[in-house]
Amino acid sequence: MGVLLISETKLKSYTNINKNVDMDVLKAEIQIAQDIDLQTVLGTKFYKSLMAKVHSDGTNTFTPDELILVNEYIQPYLVVSYLD
Repeated sequence: MGVLLISETKLKSYTNINKNVDMDVLKAEIQIAQDIDLQTVLGTKFYKSLMAKVHSDGTNTFTPDELILVNEYIQPYLVVSYLD
């Protein structure tokens, strides 16, 4: 499974998901929201560019503008997508 653009902490803090729910249960749904819905909104080229900048250890190499986009727009979008 690929990397996620939202952390477990952020997802659980903005939803009513129990803090004890294992993230592996949630990853598949978030991955679908990213790969299908978000990629459609951002365009495949830009989406793949963002994903290439996220590392499996949770670090990233986003530009300042990309970081604002991810933190202020993409992560809330993923929360709402998960809740739908």
